[in-house]
Amino acid sequence: MDGPAHGVTNDYGYNQPSLAISPLNIVAIGKPGSQNEIESHKTDKYYNTVGGAPIIVSGGQAVNLSCTYPYPGDTCSQSAQSAAGVTPDGHLILLTAQKNASGMASYLIGFGVQTALKFDGGGSAQIAWVDSSGAVRSWGATGEDQVAEGLLVFSQWRKTHFDLTIGGIVAD
Repeated sequence: MDGPAHGVTNDYGYNQPSLAISPLNIVAIGKPGSQNEIESHKTDKYYNTVGGAPIIVSGGQAVNLSCTYPYPGDTCSQSAQSAAGVTPDGHLILLTAQKNASGMASYLIGFGVQTALKFDGGGSAQIAWVDSSGAVRSWGATGEDQVAEGLLVFSQWRKTHFDLTIGGIVAD
């Protein structure tokens, strides 16, 4: 998340949307709003956090699809996007697709997402995973952009319980 630790000294750092995961794996997408909010909840609500922008689904409806100020508009029009969404029952959906922000929002709403945060678009919109044989596989845009940050998800589930496939998640 942006803030004084990353050289951001204005309020934008505290008002940037983020995906937050607590130590109890409670997932939330929203804007912290203040340094005090972040500081007072670092060990619970903001235990694992990654920033993004903008929020593209709120209350189950598509919002802010033109990436209005302070977000650069061209990031929403890119033909590849990565995003995270949360369903009403707290399930996290991570998605990279060849869709612009509007298409991504509609697609996530189809999964029942109530809130969604766009991460990156264009050449750095990628998803990678380790398959059942231990090989790293990836899918996404052309990969012309190097990615300085990423969201890593680790699971103790075995292949008998979880299998990631191109186009969706298949659970046994």
